[in-house]
Amino acid sequence: MASSEELRAENERMLRDIHTLLSANTTLQKEMLKIDSERDELEATGQKKVQTLAEELETVDEELETLRSQCQSMSEVLSNSQENEVEEEPEPEPTPFPRKLSTAFNQTLQRARGMSMPRKRRTSTVEKMTHGVRDGLTKAASYMVPPRHSSRDPSKSLLISTHSHYGNFRRHSGPYRKNVETVVL
Repeated sequence: MASSEELRAENERMLRDIHTLLSANTTLQKEMLKIDSERDELEATGQKKVQTLAEELETVDEELETLRSQCQSMSEVLSNSQENEVEEEPEPEPTPFPRKLSTAFNQTLQRARGMSMPRKRRTSTVEKMTHGVRDGLTKAASYMVPPRHSSRDPSKSLLISTHSHYGNFRRHSGPYRKNVETVVL
């Protein structure tokens, strides 16, 4: 028989083995719980995805049905329009006969192609200004200068002073000027 010391050593060794097996068992149980929770999460997300895909499939089926009905109605409309259409034979296009134009007519056409509309002559700004001044002067000259009365004061009558001003301006600004460009407006 084995001695008590050998039995005690064997016992301690078995206790250590049992202890390592228990610790391994607890770690395996923890890993198993973790894997179970991950599996549950994956199942839940999978079920959600399956549900959303089923809903999308239903909407796609509905859209497909509406498109089929639209295509059916379009094909019916097309077939009805083709039945109602009166088939017309296209008229044959007239074949162009080569015509000999007269040389005078050809020359006239060529001249007309080469001609352009006459352009309006542009007026310079100096001409525009002098034209406006001349118009104003002729209008001013058409007014009658009233006679001066000694009883009235000329500073009181604006009309009389204006007429005399236009008369002076007309006398001093005419075509007899030596240099037209000295006019500053």
